[in-house]
Amino acid sequence: MTNITNEEYNTLMNYNKRFIDSTAILLPPSGDSRQRRFLQSEDSLDEFILDIDDGKGKIELKIKYMTRHKSSNTILLRLDTHGPIHQNPNGERIPTPHLHRYVDGYGDSWAEPLDPNIFHDCTDLAGLLNSFLELFNVTNIPQIIYQQTLI
Repeated sequence: MTNITNEEYNTLMNYNKRFIDSTAILLPPSGDSRQRRFLQSEDSLDEFILDIDDGKGKIELKIKYMTRHKSSNTILLRLDTHGPIHQNPNGERIPTPHLHRYVDGYGDSWAEPLDPNIFHDCTDLAGLLNSFLELFNVTNIPQIIYQQTLI
């Protein structure tokens, strides 16, 4: 993984991004589901990866959304919906759900509480993903379907 500066992080975050495959995203009930989608910048040649991981079903409704810069493999944003309290490098403890943002020298080890003006309902996994993608400046957010039970 290549380190990037905070200025490079801000530039990458500010780019408008598009899903290469904009078919609907299905969020199945908990049960070892991992998905990967690819995005491309509308403003540069940069490419990005969205990883969706439900935590192998260890915790009901647990899901992690994570975006990475493809060429540097740098985690830019990560949203953890459930799990233990996170301890930042300065000792501050952040309850879950929380959002990780890249910080030069620390990677994604810093977390912050979710901003209720951005993330309105922490129990709505599809809504959380939609808000996460809006924060990541995705311009063609596909339909997001959360299946609460298997059919």
